[in-house]
Amino acid sequence: MDGPIRDADERLRKGDPTGALGLIRSAREQGASGPWLDLLEARATFGSGRHRDALRLVSTATASPLPEVRASATLWWGRILAADGDAAGARVHVVDALKVEGGLSADEALRAEADLAELDARLGDSDAERRMFDAARELDEGGDPVSAAQILLRLADRCLARSAPADADRMLSAAEDRVAPTDEPGLLVPVWERRAEVAIALREPARALLLARRAIARSPGDDPAVRSRLWGLVGRAHAVNGDLEGALMAHRRSAEVALQGGGRGAGPRLDEVATLLALGRRTEASERLTS
Repeated sequence: MDGPIRDADERLRKGDPTGALGLIRSAREQGASGPWLDLLEARATFGSGRHRDALRLVSTATASPLPEVRASATLWWGRILAADGDAAGARVHVVDALKVEGGLSADEALRAEADLAELDARLGDSDAERRMFDAARELDEGGDPVSAAQILLRLADRCLARSAPADADRMLSAAEDRVAPTDEPGLLVPVWERRAEVAIALREPARALLLARRAIARSPGDDPAVRSRLWGLVGRAHAVNGDLEGALMAHRRSAEVALQGGGRGAGPRLDEVATLLALGRRTEASERLTS
């Protein structure tokens, strides 16, 4: 990879798809082109939540004559399908990516094996979480703690899905240890967000508030969806603590941030209405529900 593409890839690795897209646009304006740039744009587009556009870009890259581009594009196709809930379809693409001769690098193959294990876990394989953990350990021992942390985050999500918040907390603690030295918001904020969710599940509202507010302070201002979710966590933590007025203020802030970002804010609005009902303010709740 040349300079601009390498810089954009680094931004993506640090959890900053918006910054990566800016570098990619700049590179294209300077005449840069090619399959690696197409693939990088697909990854950044996916990271910014535009899955359909990302699929279009990735499908172009899968036609590349370069096996490393073709394999990586096929892998990302699988990841996009996985994010959209198609575990079986995603698995086919991940397996195909691993089969490309001369395709994935050793570290990328390990990450793909972790993807495959996660998909197998969704499809009912009881041994899949151990395989994910093994891949994370190998990446960590091989000098890639950030990739290891990202797998640990996904393992934490698996733990939460099976109602094991204490296990999730251990995974998230290990993930935070690995990304903390980077001091990158794009890596730290997702960890703090999940740790706040776990603290709420463990009925530790003070810790949840600390983590959610820390994440808000470091979250990018250009991602209202993330900030809205974080304010929602603040509201839930206040509610667990018995502070319904504090919960109401946080849920209102969550709805405001979502609307400012062009969203509907329906979820935060319903949280606000539920809190008003819990406070006995039925008339106000009815007005907010219909406004």
